[in-house]
Amino acid sequence: AYRACYSGGKLVPAKSGESPDPKPLAGVRGTLITVEDLFYNVVTRQKALRSSSEEYSRIVEVVQRYAIHRTGVGFSCKKHGESHTDVHTLSSASCLDTIRSIYGASVARELLPLEYTGQGHEFRVSGF
Repeated sequence: AYRACYSGGKLVPAKSGESPDPKPLAGVRGTLITVEDLFYNVVTRQKALRSSSEEYSRIVEVVQRYAIHRTGVGFSCKKHGESHTDVHTLSSASCLDTIRSIYGASVARELLPLEYTGQGHEFRVSGF
């Protein structure tokens, strides 16, 4: 695992006087993305999002959507300082299992599978 800091789309040192190069550190296999102060003082963001809890709920919603559409990849999302995760999916879970994990068993039971392959066209649709 490596740690790197970016500002303005460029690598920057974590502390002044250090090299901006990524630094190796102990960690588990996979990718961890930590976002801090993204668009913090942007007026449009401040007008569109009334509170930090509303902003976080929108972030959770985006992570949930990615988790459903990217089977084979595990996702977790937790608020800074919290011990529990608000989203946690396994990379080995099927799409239906991920939906069940996020929206509950009652929603997953009501879904109908959809499969279609176009004749004479090269496309395929599958989902719920």
